[in-house]
This record gives sequence, C-alpha cells and structure tokens, in this order.
Amino acid sequence: MHEALGKNAANRVLSYLPLAHVFERAFVQCAPLIDGRMHIFFAESLNTFVQDLQRARPTTFISVPRLWLKFQQGVFAKMPPRKLDRLLGIPLLGKIAGRKVLRGLGLDQVRLAGSGSTPIRWWNWRWCPASVRRPPTACWSSRKPCAPS
Repeated sequence: MHEALGKNAANRVLSYLPLAHVFERAFVQCAPLIDGRMHIFFAESLNTFVQDLQRARPTTFISVPRLWLKFQQGVFAKMPPRKLDRLLGIPLLGKIAGRKVLRGLGLDQVRLAGSGSTPIRWWNWRWCPASVRRPPTACWSSRKPCAPS
C-alpha cells in the first residue's frame, strides 16, 4: 500500500458502508491505525454518493464490482461505449476526456483502485480512462470471520 500511495502522502478515503460491514471495518477503521495519515470522509446518503466522492476526491477507492458497473453505466449513459473508446484512444483528446470522466465521478485523484467481494470482469474495468486503466487490486473472501471487533 505504501508503494502505491507514497510513503509520505496523506491519503483520502470515502467511508460509505455501514461500520458493521467487514470491509468497512477492516479498511476504514484499521488502516488509519497502521498508517496514521488517512483522512476519512463520510458519505451522507446513497442519493449524494457521487457528490460525496467529488467532495472527498479519494486517493484510494475500493469497491465491489457492482458499484464499478454502476459507474460504467453512468458514463455510458452520457456517452456511448464506442464513442468513448474511440475518444480515449486519441492521444491528447483521450487524456483530456479521461480526466473529465474521472473528475465527474470524483475519482481523478485515485492512486490505488480496487475491487473486493467477488472477482471483477475485465470489461467492467476496460471503460476507465487510461490513467486508471491499470488492473485494480482485487481481493475477496467467502465470508466475514476475519473482521476485527
């Protein structure tokens, strides 16, 4: 984690799951205890989720594949996949468009992206602009006996 985020950087995350959720407890409660430099922002509600992301501008964002799919569907609702793919493939325009997509989602500062709970399909990730197109860190488990309490 230190290599991906930088050893001296203050990192930002958005807490959006209930604290009873194993991932929220392990990542949002325990990681700051180890690192000590994490700023935690909280989501107000599901209705304000994108606005909360834009406010927090997280440097680390880890979610379930279903939420990554929701992001993809939201982007595709504004621009068809073929057009977006073509635009992202043009060197200068692709960078500008990619930044705009990420800024609109509130993910423009993400340095470490990940997915958990179930495997993520490659096509769920392929739509992302090149700046975050590197494969996400993926981890999942069968149940929740590992959570600290």
